[in-house]
Amino acid sequence: MKKFFIGMAAFALLAVGTLTLAPEVSANAIEEACRDNPQSALCNDSDAGSFEDIIRTIINVLLTVVGIVAVIMIIISGLRMVISSGEAKAVASAKNGILYSVIGLVVAILAFAIVNFVLDTF
Repeated sequence: MKKFFIGMAAFALLAVGTLTLAPEVSANAIEEACRDNPQSALCNDSDAGSFEDIIRTIINVLLTVVGIVAVIMIIISGLRMVISSGEAKAVASAKNGILYSVIGLVVAILAFAIVNFVLDTF
């Protein structure tokens, strides 16, 4: 069991490292594209950092984190169900974990859609 949690922690660190590296890689790609073609739409920073963009970015990052946590909880609850050895209380607890995680994932997806719709409309 200890090896399982160490493995999950290593996976989480790898995932967080990948997610924090992705914006830097895309920023470098945009800089290279701007050097090659300065008239590109990617190089136009006239409205960079607007209030709407900042709010959209913050909300999208938070909802992405909630979605990732919900998927991880679904996986953990599934593993808890598998290793419960048929014990009724443990199986019920794992089923509830899966149910609540799926509900959380659906709420996060709906919130993502609603927020983006509202920001695009106004």
